[in-house]
Amino acid sequence: MSSTETYRDRLYSNYFKDRYSESTIKKKLAIDLYHLEKEILPLLPQNKDAVVLDLGCGHGNFMLLLMQKGFTNVHGIDISLDQIRKANELGLKNAVHGDILNFLTTNSEKFDIILGIDIIEHLKKGELTGLMNQIYSALKPEGIAVFRTPNADGLANSVFSAGDFTHENIINGFSAEQICLSAGFTNVRILKSYIHTENPLKEAIRKVLWFWFTLSKRLEIFAAGISSKKVIFTPNLIFKVVK
Repeated sequence: MSSTETYRDRLYSNYFKDRYSESTIKKKLAIDLYHLEKEILPLLPQNKDAVVLDLGCGHGNFMLLLMQKGFTNVHGIDISLDQIRKANELGLKNAVHGDILNFLTTNSEKFDIILGIDIIEHLKKGELTGLMNQIYSALKPEGIAVFRTPNADGLANSVFSAGDFTHENIINGFSAEQICLSAGFTNVRILKSYIHTENPLKEAIRKVLWFWFTLSKRLEIFAAGISSKKVIFTPNLIFKVVK
């Protein structure tokens, strides 16, 4: 077993337990589900019979949401056996334990939708380019893939990029487009992630601060002689590709 495999086995075996308390996990998952409903669901096709694969599905939080929204053919895979056990306990028999690259290489089924929510940052560059190639091959014609990952250009990006030791790389909108095009995708959309604070007063303050901080970043980029027109500053980056 390589040192990389040993490190991943150790950190992923109890991924959430080692980082959060039980009550914190529940709160985090609830918030994340709310964001996924705002960010990802609107990007999916209306065909509820579409064959969906959720890469890095965790304990099946998003799989359950998709099924609640009427999707009837949802599959998931995750490297964490602990999380897959929980997914199975929730009745998600289509959630399986395994390595996503190996799964895509050996699985013959084609998918209408492939989701990669918060997985890109866990892969080395060589693994990521390989993954994008495998996703392209695993999609049906006109199939789509949607990804979310920490944004290298995001404000306070180190909180997201360095806050988890399992993160291997961080990309921005330009590099996201680059890896998608290199895999054969020609239709690539780079999108902002959803930002919201529940408290109305805090949300109003946040919006004002967001305006001034992003203005400052645009001025910094302008001073460097670079256009900020296509730069996104949200903490996470979302991109959608069509085969």
